[in-house]
Amino acid sequence: MSYNSGEQKETIISRNINKKLFKNLDNNSKMIVSTIFPNVKPEDTLISGIVEDYIKPDIYITLNGETHYISIKSGVTNNVHQEYLDRFCELIKSMGISDRTIETIKLFHYGDGTTDGSGSEISSDITIRKNLEDRFKEANLELNKDRKFVVDLVHRFIFKGTREENIEADYIFHGEPNFGIIVSKNQVLKQVEIKRYGFYENIHIGPIMFRPHCRSGHKSSRYPMYRQKMDFYWPNYLSDLNYIKDHYIR
Repeated sequence: MSYNSGEQKETIISRNINKKLFKNLDNNSKMIVSTIFPNVKPEDTLISGIVEDYIKPDIYITLNGETHYISIKSGVTNNVHQEYLDRFCELIKSMGISDRTIETIKLFHYGDGTTDGSGSEISSDITIRKNLEDRFKEANLELNKDRKFVVDLVHRFIFKGTREENIEADYIFHGEPNFGIIVSKNQVLKQVEIKRYGFYENIHIGPIMFRPHCRSGHKSSRYPMYRQKMDFYWPNYLSDLNYIKDHYIR
């Protein structure tokens, strides 16, 4: 079986912990484990493994029958979620978002002047943003006025995913097998609840922006479903995690 770079790192991090005494772990593994289990003892044995399926956590760690799930991130990527446009729009409509804001999201997503991708010409990203500038401001005010809505959606994007039966991630670890930082779900959601994200140049929900997975080009012609997908990304991902780690109690 082949693994991508991220999967290789997840496997190494898990193997560095699995079936080892806490006192024998490397420094990075000790940092991860002691953050999750602050009362861990030197002689305690940890169990760790890979979480299968395309859900938010990548590995689990168990100590004395207590299990926590960790999402592993590395490198410079800031993508945190992917979802089909129609499903996302149905969701936020059910949560009270107006038809006009949903229309703005679709106009931005397709970029051809339509809300269904049927236009004959796709504009440049600069043109799309200029044409929708006022609507972006209007949409952002609605999407970010209700703090519970913002927290619930960020929770979905980062920790839960789209399926109700998904296992949630309890922590995010960003880094490599030898170093990194780890923050809890509670820390992230507390920051999202408290902070006001008052920028308007792109449509966003809290710190999370979104963009089309593939608005044009060879992918959309070969694989039409790519054009229906949205990418959700966190522009200041690593710097925000560092701030959250230092300012919020786990």
